Amino acid sequence: YTKVNAERARYSFILGQLYEELGKKDSAVLSYESVIAMNRKSERKYVIQAYAKKAQLFDYKTGDTTAFLKTYNKLIADRENRPFLDIIYREKAVFYDKNNKQKTALNFYNASLKKATADQYLIASNYRDLGNMYFKNADYVTAAKYYDSTLVKLNPKTREYIHIQKNRKNLDEVI
Repeated sequence: YTKVNAERARYSFILGQLYEELGKKDSAVLSYESVIAMNRKSERKYVIQAYAKKAQLFDYKTGDTTAFLKTYNKLIADRENRPFLDIIYREKAVFYDKNNKQKTALNFYNASLKKATADQYLIASNYRDLGNMYFKNADYVTAAKYYDSTLVKLNPKTREYIHIQKNRKNLDEVI
């Protein structure tokens, strides 16, 4: 009910996260779309994060892949989004990875890593996904290197760190 646009965008984004947590995918997408629709009335970081969250909820089997790619190509071309290209490239890489287009996904993961960012978790996620890609292709040595890079960027007290560390130790036995 707030009149302040920055608060409205933030609250809509939080509402989308809550719906996502409750498993109400459609309501979450609508909340993220309301943040996206605010465009210049809200901070750019909320708009880009809303696009990213919406992409994470995208159905890769039945969704409109052409519209998805058109939206993300438009986001990449927009000069205002330059500070957020790391996030945009990552979501595009995940899209190609889910559609089994490994080479294109690899290019976008690397493009996301090349963009300067302070988000250590985003970097760790890129390294983890690259490691998983190489692991699926049975290139265990390269996968181990990416898992090592992931471990450097993650907080050692998280479950994800422990899980990746366990996978990394299993790779040592295989190598």
